[in-house]
Amino acid sequence: MQIEKTNWIDNLRALATISVIILHVAAPILYQYNKVSIDIWWIGNFFDASMRFGVPIFLMITGALILPKTYPISQFLKQRASKIILPFLFWSFVYIIYNLSNSHEISFIETGKYILYKLKNGAAYHLWYIYMLVGIYLFLPIIGKWIVNSTKQEVTYFIVIWLVVMVINIPILLPFKPNINFNYFAGYLGYPVLGYYLAHQIKPNKSNITAVLLIGIGTLITLIGTYFISLSQQAFNSVFYSFLTPNVLITAIGIFLLFKQTTIKSNKINFLIKAISKHSYGIYLSHVFVLLWLSRFKITWDFVHPAIGILTTSALCLTISLLITFMLRKIPFGKHIAG
Repeated sequence: MQIEKTNWIDNLRALATISVIILHVAAPILYQYNKVSIDIWWIGNFFDASMRFGVPIFLMITGALILPKTYPISQFLKQRASKIILPFLFWSFVYIIYNLSNSHEISFIETGKYILYKLKNGAAYHLWYIYMLVGIYLFLPIIGKWIVNSTKQEVTYFIVIWLVVMVINIPILLPFKPNINFNYFAGYLGYPVLGYYLAHQIKPNKSNITAVLLIGIGTLITLIGTYFISLSQQAFNSVFYSFLTPNVLITAIGIFLLFKQTTIKSNKINFLIKAISKHSYGIYLSHVFVLLWLSRFKITWDFVHPAIGILTTSALCLTISLLITFMLRKIPFGKHIAG
């Protein structure tokens, strides 16, 4: 059974794109624990904790769209490499040049070492996702063959063990973790499999109650857990923010199921959603660059009240990033590097 690119997938991808921008705008507040008022810190915690589902949703969409199909490995890698690697390299060099332009003069050899170091480790903090994604993509042709030839029970088996491993990897439970090698079931690979499972093996439910409850429970755990662990340590602790935690997973499942069974009827909203979805990779790659430039003009979370500043800065960043990606695609060969 295959799934085509449908409206709810576009809706999910657009939401995930927006969520990543919002959490990056709000994130600096969290690291100012005890330096800003607790009210302001809670605003940052609310926005950031509520948006942690973005990366899991991106991976779940990948699984929903790719895993039901089989590809020759060479064809799959060739198609995906050009779509991912070229825009990634282009934007990596944009960030490298930006950083070099703002640093003191260094020698030619030091510049070369700096470029190699940044390409190896990431030219900007959000590009970790691309390094992880490349690793996932290398394995997808293999796991895709398994998915196509597996029963629902076998896929469920993988997901259940992955969930168990996620739970026992919670820091407070690590002392009780048995000395068993769970590496084969750990990490981000579970999200594409979960996305396939939810898209193809779970029938749509007319009631949204379950999805809403999952979103509420997962988000509350992230919010309250982050507050109390930060309070106990008198410094921001991001353990509940990890994308590989049960609370973030619960929220992502709720979002995925809710959007799977929700239709947006407004033509204007659907037009905007499709534009964001179509340009989502380019928006993701470029949005931190846009945030850097906005900060030069003092447009950050605190240029007005944070509740307004976060949303306004995020909206500006999204708009500019979308325009950059759109314009890049219009120039010769731009579609290969825009994302």
